[in-house]
Amino acid sequence: MSDSSDPNSTEAHAAAGNGESIDDSRMTLGEHLNELRTRLMRATAAFLVAVIVLYIYRGPALQFILIPYSQAAEWLDKDLSKVFLDKVIEDPEISWDDYFFPPALEIPRAEAGFDKAQFIEDHADDLRVAKNLRFPEQPQAINAAGPFITKLKIAVLLSVFLAGPIFLWEMWMFIAAGLYKAERRIVYSFFPVTLLLFVVGVAFGFYYMVPNAIYFLQADGIGTDGIRRDMELVDYMQFLRGLSLALGVVFQLPVAQVVLSRTGLVDPKLYAKYRGHMAIAALVIAMFLTPPDPFTQLLLAGPAIVLWEIGYWVSRMFWTPPPAIIPEDELTESGVAT
Repeated sequence: MSDSSDPNSTEAHAAAGNGESIDDSRMTLGEHLNELRTRLMRATAAFLVAVIVLYIYRGPALQFILIPYSQAAEWLDKDLSKVFLDKVIEDPEISWDDYFFPPALEIPRAEAGFDKAQFIEDHADDLRVAKNLRFPEQPQAINAAGPFITKLKIAVLLSVFLAGPIFLWEMWMFIAAGLYKAERRIVYSFFPVTLLLFVVGVAFGFYYMVPNAIYFLQADGIGTDGIRRDMELVDYMQFLRGLSLALGVVFQLPVAQVVLSRTGLVDPKLYAKYRGHMAIAALVIAMFLTPPDPFTQLLLAGPAIVLWEIGYWVSRMFWTPPPAIIPEDELTESGVAT
């Protein structure tokens, strides 16, 4: 006779419905640890291979890592050109060569109706600021071992992103090892989306967030406050890593929400209920991950809030309510327990 009070009876039926017994899906603690060790060794091996390859090609790797910096420097140089051109227009005794490369623009100061603001706007793209006055074209390596250590750090930093998808896959597979077949299918189906969102998040941070953050932080008073703007390469890399990797993780929010709802663990209504708490948490976390300025914090917290909302609406489509728990007396009366 079967015992209707057995807490595993419903689970056993569910597992049987998936063509799998409970014992087949369970692993001992030792097996879990061995599985985790194997997965971590594979991810580590992929990371080390990436580090070696990237260090061999450290020159191109350095040029790639400086793309956001170069974009911000281009924007800042345009701001400098407008500031210096304004000085040249205001004071005829200032030599053009003091601030710009030849050829010089012909400035019609004496003409009637001369619009200084319009003139600056029309010729902003034609100006070339003198090299000694430009925003530094590259960040500096100050320490004695700076160039060597910095290139090694660049190889490690890029390897984190290149080996990141492999690490995610191995962790997904470790989680899947303890799931039923139906649950594993959910893991397999959502992994491509996880990988895509990770890449999109990192790319968003790398190509948009980092250059805009550098520009915002450096543009205040540029050309007028007398402050020399030099950035140390190691600091730049920490800034880049923090923002890009944070965005890669933030873009996983919708996947985590949908998976939790698809497996019946979290009702999507909770996502709507706590959206205000999520917004506050995103702003607080962004405060610790970004420089202490509201612009950069919003660049990180904004996508998190939007992605949380997207995850809520998508979760509603994938929501699978958990099976109802039938009272023991009803099971007995219906003859399920014999």
